[in-house]
Amino acid sequence: MRIYTKRDWRETFFRRAVIVEGCWLWDGAHTTNGYGELFTGKRTLYAHRASYEIHFGPIPEGMHVCHKCDNPGCCNPTHLFLGTPADNANDKARKGRTNAPRGNGNGRSKIRDEDLPALLRLRAAGLSQRLIGEVFGVKKQTVAYRLRTVSLPSSDEGTWG
Repeated sequence: MRIYTKRDWRETFFRRAVIVEGCWLWDGAHTTNGYGELFTGKRTLYAHRASYEIHFGPIPEGMHVCHKCDNPGCCNPTHLFLGTPADNANDKARKGRTNAPRGNGNGRSKIRDEDLPALLRLRAAGLSQRLIGEVFGVKKQTVAYRLRTVSLPSSDEGTWG
């Protein structure tokens, strides 16, 4: 089996990346979730991570390479940014790309959409997440999650979610 050098996989990257204005599409293998895959002989790299390394240098351990464009097949370095796993999860939630329904959409939800104004008032009043959890009969982690994923309605919408 041939072992690829860093130079080899960089050459492969530029052969497989379709460089156009906007998203650079990966013209190679993809995961079932649409992320481009680059095989180095030793390991498999995601194309967007390879692009980040080529253009910006090594990715710090534990960091994710996130997409501004939300296109998993994109490997345009201007569409990529570093984030922690929490940053990545919050980015997904903000952009509505989570699979798990929240609030009233989840039949097992402990904090319903109609509870959010009260939850936010309690938090604004300085109550800890633990105390708010006691009010709602949930753990502080549930309160923290709901606070992270709440999207405030615009003045003309009037709904919570």
